Amino acid sequence: MATRIGLKDRLLTRAGAEAMMAPSGILAAGAAAAVTLAVGIPVYLAVVAALGAWSLRVLVGLPRAPRRPRLPGPGALSEPWRGFVVEAAAAAARYRSTVDAVVPGPLQDRLRALGDGIDASVEECRRVATHGHSIDVALGRLDPTRVRRELAAARALPPGESTTRTLEALESQLATAARLAAASEDGRSRLRLLDARLDELVARAVELSIGQGEDPSLSGLGTDVDHLVGELESLRQALEEASGRPATGGA
Repeated sequence: MATRIGLKDRLLTRAGAEAMMAPSGILAAGAAAAVTLAVGIPVYLAVVAALGAWSLRVLVGLPRAPRRPRLPGPGALSEPWRGFVVEAAAAAARYRSTVDAVVPGPLQDRLRALGDGIDASVEECRRVATHGHSIDVALGRLDPTRVRRELAAARALPPGESTTRTLEALESQLATAARLAAASEDGRSRLRLLDARLDELVARAVELSIGQGEDPSLSGLGTDVDHLVGELESLRQALEEASGRPATGGA
């Protein structure tokens, strides 16, 4: 199943801008205002009617919302990507159980608010792992060992234009494989570190919850959670670029 792109995201597109500036919307707003004024309705209600008519016309003119593909579950991922997602989800579960155990009050409220960032980090971890898994699948299809074998055989062929083109094609495949392998290794290393940092943040939250009171350390914890989410987004974009996909914004 897939999730729909939100209305805000649809408005912040070229099609959304065109819908908002369409002459038909402006005419609809003017007609609504004229009709309401003609029947003696107060000016402020005429403005409301005009805005309503314009908004309705904009919504009608917007293209249908595209769907974001739903992320696969951990079971569909290869190792170590599956393990990264499972560990991140377990850390988030520990965080939620910790917050639930805190005495209701300001501390629990602030910890619960930070839970949004924890959940966002888990979601980004899933996205990173999905891209990393896709890169590994692509690398397996390229089969660098086979390409090296074919390249060695091609180098033994008589010189000629056909041989030159064959060598170039095989060398290009090897270069692509090397780039994907490097991206996968870098992604694994960075995601392993970010998973460890998520565990550390949860441990700090557990420590703070023992105090059962306000603690200035909470502000630092919130900042660190935001930084973690930002680094996960950066890693996801790097893997998207490595796999030849245009980098996308956050969810």
